[in-house]
Amino acid sequence: MKNLFIKLLLFGSVVIFLQLLIAQFTPIQRVQTIEWLDSYLASDVDVIYFGDSTLTNVSQLDINKAHTYEMLDDMVPQQVSGVPHSAYHLGLYALFADYIAAQEAQPEVVIMPINLRSFSPVWDLGPPFQFDKERLFLTENNPLWLKAFYTPLSVFGYFDPSISFQAYESSPVFDGTEQVGTVREYDQYLTGGVTDEGVRASVVYFYMAQLTPEHRKLQAMLELIETYNEQDIDVILYLTPIDYEFGEQQLGVRFNRQVLSNTAVITQMLENQDVIFLDLTFDLESEHFNWKNYPNEHLTEYGRFYVAEQLATQLSLLGFEVD
Repeated sequence: MKNLFIKLLLFGSVVIFLQLLIAQFTPIQRVQTIEWLDSYLASDVDVIYFGDSTLTNVSQLDINKAHTYEMLDDMVPQQVSGVPHSAYHLGLYALFADYIAAQEAQPEVVIMPINLRSFSPVWDLGPPFQFDKERLFLTENNPLWLKAFYTPLSVFGYFDPSISFQAYESSPVFDGTEQVGTVREYDQYLTGGVTDEGVRASVVYFYMAQLTPEHRKLQAMLELIETYNEQDIDVILYLTPIDYEFGEQQLGVRFNRQVLSNTAVITQMLENQDVIFLDLTFDLESEHFNWKNYPNEHLTEYGRFYVAEQLATQLSLLGFEVD
C-alpha cells in the first residue's frame, strides 16, 4: 500500500511538472478587455470608460460610426480609452475596480453606464453573462497555476458558468412585484418568431421588475464606488437612455411609472455617495435608438454623441478642458 502511494505521488509530480513545462510554450488566451486595461494603465491613460454594447453598436445609416468613448476622446485633450464588451455590468465593473486598485498606475477618472436592462433575469442570471473567466483573471492572485492548468481544468468543466442553465430557466419573471412567469416561458418569446405579443412580453421581461437596493448589482455599485474613493479616483456613473416612447406604446403609462420607480431607487442610493451621477433615462426619443425586433439601448450616432457630450460636461467640472 505504501509503495502504491509513493508511485501515485511520483506520477502526480511528473504530471504537474510536465504541465508546467507545456504551459511555458502554450500561452493561454487571456481576456481581451483585461489586456486592453493593462495597456491603458501602462500608458497612464487619464480616463477609462467601461461599458456594454451601448458604447459600440452602430447603425448602418450612421455617417459617424465612432464609438461613444471615441467621441468623448475627441472632445477632451486628455486621453479617454474604452473597455467595452457586450453585456458587461456593475458586478463586473466592481471586480475591475478591485483590479485597478491593486495597480501602481491608475486613471484619474473611471466612467461606467448603468443599464436598466442589466437587472433583468436574462442579463442578471443568464449563464453566459456571469463572465466567469473574467472573474477568475481579475481576482486570481497566482497566475502561475492558472497559466499551467487552465486548459485541463477547462476540459473537466472547472470554468463552467456559476449559474446552471436549469437554475436560470426556473428563475421568476416579475411585473412590478407580481410574478408573471419564469425565464423559460419568457425566453420562448425571444427565440420564436417576432410577434406583437412577444415584443410586449420582452418589454416586461427587460424593464418591469421592481428594483430594490438589495439587488446584487446595486450592492456591487456601492462597492466599486468605495474602492475608487479609497484610491482617489473620480467616478462617473450614468443611467443609459432607454426607448421609453416605445415602452409606453407597448404598456401605456405604467411603463414609465415603473421605470421612474426603479431609477428612483438608484438615485436615492447614490445621493450620499462621492460620485458624479447622470440620469439620461428619458433624454432621447425613439428616433435616436438603433434596435431590431426587441428593444434595447443601442443608439444612433446622434444618441452616442449626446451621451458623450453629457460626459464631457462632467469631465469639465472635474477640471478637464473640453474642446
